[in-house]
Amino acid sequence: MSFSTRSPMTTRSQALAFLMIACAASAQDIPKDIPAATPAVPAAAAEAAPAAEAVPAAKAKKGFFGRLFGKEPHPEESKADPSEPSDLTTKTDPSLKTDVSDKTVPVAPSDTPVPALTDREKLQALVNAHVAETLQKELEFKPQSPWRLGAGYAPILGMKADFKGMGSVPTTPNIAGQNREYLDGYVRVDSSGNAGGDTTFWNYGSTAQEVGGNIAFQSLASGASGSGGNSITDSSVSAAAGFELYGFYDMGQATVFGLKDKGATWGFRTGIQYAHIDLNNNGSSSGTASTFTDSFSLGGLAAPGPGFNSSFAGPNQLLGDTAVRTLGGSANVQISGNRSLSVHLAISQWGSYLEIPLCKKVDLTLEGGFLIALASGSYDYQNRVSIGNSAGQTVRGSNSRTRILPGFYAGLGLSYEITDRLSLLTNIRYQYLNNYEVTANGSSANLDFSSAYVLGISALWKF
Repeated sequence: MSFSTRSPMTTRSQALAFLMIACAASAQDIPKDIPAATPAVPAAAAEAAPAAEAVPAAKAKKGFFGRLFGKEPHPEESKADPSEPSDLTTKTDPSLKTDVSDKTVPVAPSDTPVPALTDREKLQALVNAHVAETLQKELEFKPQSPWRLGAGYAPILGMKADFKGMGSVPTTPNIAGQNREYLDGYVRVDSSGNAGGDTTFWNYGSTAQEVGGNIAFQSLASGASGSGGNSITDSSVSAAAGFELYGFYDMGQATVFGLKDKGATWGFRTGIQYAHIDLNNNGSSSGTASTFTDSFSLGGLAAPGPGFNSSFAGPNQLLGDTAVRTLGGSANVQISGNRSLSVHLAISQWGSYLEIPLCKKVDLTLEGGFLIALASGSYDYQNRVSIGNSAGQTVRGSNSRTRILPGFYAGLGLSYEITDRLSLLTNIRYQYLNNYEVTANGSSANLDFSSAYVLGISALWKF
């Protein structure tokens, strides 16, 4: 048996080679994902802190030997101490630090501790998250309501009113001792109370009234409304006190007549309009009226002449106080006086519209639909009906009425966009309603809407 003896030098060489191999493996075990852009540490700083540089190498060797001998590191050793700098923390100048949003955190291997964020970095992350959430809410799409609301001034112009009939007076009882008014004069009670059946307080208008020793007076018959040219027309009727509140409901693009390519839209329109018509008319006319005749005796004396005016106290020429009445007849009369018509209109509008863009901020609006109006008004008048230059008879009357008037409208307008939500709309529309008529004591007032139109100006809001 032969024995080989190794020299001590050979054994030490093998051990040294083994240590070199272990150091090389330990160097390869250092993480490779540390950012390459870390600024170089000055030589002076490197010499001043040799212990800090030695920490990663020590940890690397410990990890190598642990794997080499099959031992896992203790769990407490894998936890990073927040008070100590992390192995992956890059030593940089504080002036070169950036926000968390710009910082790239290296992904370490599963067995490498994750670097902890500083308090400043945590606070900055919270601020960035809040700002991002706020911006997201601001940029979220908020659907626009299809409704637009408009309100403005909307007077009704171009109406006309017709006043027909002079009115009627009740027939004066044919008894003595009372004041009597006629179309062509009067017979009244004098200061003596018409003692002896005669009066000194009377007047007549023309020689034609002297018939066979009597003076004949004509009076409007009961219910006489007149005929012929006694209609008074007022074409200057307007409702200056008018406003409206309405809404547009957008139904989307209009696809007819190629309007879709022009960006036209259509929808429904609904609204309410209020207007007050306050008319005062002082016109005059003439006509033919139904009459009856009362004749008074001159007592055998000649008439004093046309235009005779006596006095209440007298003395004057006497005229008998008892009349002979003849029914039937007619007379040409003049009509003057004052007529007042007041009508409140509450109008409901139902229709549709078509909106066509003309330029960036100006749109053309076409609209049309139906109307239902509630008309409530009153008619008051006082007419003076006379023959020739006489004082004549006064006829009065008043009445009120409420009724529903159907109709329709059609119009066009221009809108100008002031802001994204506010526009100014001006429009003109033809607005027809059935006539409103009210009658009072033999006279009637008729409000005609056949030529009425609305000039409106309003503000239009988008929701």
